[in-house]
Amino acid sequence: MGNSSDRDQGISKIVGNGCCTERVTGSRWGIWASDGRVGARRAPTQQLESLACLVIGLAAVLLVLHAPRPAAGTVFIGALAAYTVVRQLLFPYRAEARRSTFGRLASLLAAGVVLLADIIIAIAT
Repeated sequence: MGNSSDRDQGISKIVGNGCCTERVTGSRWGIWASDGRVGARRAPTQQLESLACLVIGLAAVLLVLHAPRPAAGTVFIGALAAYTVVRQLLFPYRAEARRSTFGRLASLLAAGVVLLADIIIAIAT
């Protein structure tokens, strides 16, 4: 079942602002959250990431249960690559500073290529 700190972090990620703070926004999609010092309307990156995980997970389960038997590992690799793409797309909405010039773009391109290759392999087999 996991210890209480894992459970608390999961609940915090969905309900609160999670482990990372989001950028302040004027968008109507922003949610009221605090970075520990200042409460403000912030981009809901933690909630969007959780929603993406749910959608990717449900898609993976549906593929395993209802599609013709996929090649070994293609659903797992595809789900992992899709999550990496989503995470890299959400990074600009986080308040944390980038640590490299090309890291995000390189990760995004690599995950996109892996996802595309995985889809091609899954269709071909």
